[in-house]
Amino acid sequence: MEMGAAYPAPPGTLLRWCGARRSLALAGRSARLRLWDAEAELLQADIPTDSEAAATALWRADDLLLAGFGDGSVRAWDGRGARAPVWRLAPHAAPVLAAAHRADRALLLTGASDGELRLIDTRTMAPLHSVRAPAPLAAIDVHPLCDLVAWYVCPALLRLVSPPALGSVNQSISIYDLKGTPLNTIKFHEGFMGARIGPVSCLAFHPLRCALGVGSKDSTVSVYVAEARR
Repeated sequence: MEMGAAYPAPPGTLLRWCGARRSLALAGRSARLRLWDAEAELLQADIPTDSEAAATALWRADDLLLAGFGDGSVRAWDGRGARAPVWRLAPHAAPVLAAAHRADRALLLTGASDGELRLIDTRTMAPLHSVRAPAPLAAIDVHPLCDLVAWYVCPALLRLVSPPALGSVNQSISIYDLKGTPLNTIKFHEGFMGARIGPVSCLAFHPLRCALGVGSKDSTVSVYVAEARR
């Protein structure tokens, strides 16, 4: 499936670092995923993606490499360099923006730009449930330890699929738990000084803390943390 005009273009190159193995995973507009040994400064593995679409999501752990593609497909490989996929998941109907593995919960989580987030039990590879977000989404991220997922609805993309009569939509990042319960919303209102940040291009949770990094297209990065209620 080709990406329609309502969805963002795929990124150039995706990078994922694995500190335990001292290696770097790369994917993008290529028919291969590459693993580089950082200590030896050599190519460790060249893995065929078996997809004509660009990689749009990449996740890496010690022994697992997970990638989502612009055609909605999701595949997983042995992170030590096996060429054949160990998992092939049912494809999404839109480009994949997030693919993550929660080993502590035996879960695979995948999210697409049409707003569908799927949770899959890795013990049986059976779907548990799905969460539906407003579409189209421009960025999704899943916390590696906490049951948190964040997504960003871009007004520019929303206007391409919504009638003009709906008016303008403020930028916002929504934070939910894995059951689809809303927890918080970060809003960026436009005032006489202009929007506080530019359109969001990426989201990333801190690997240990409840903190969310937000990158925008105006080259700024903001970090939001949870504050204890008084």
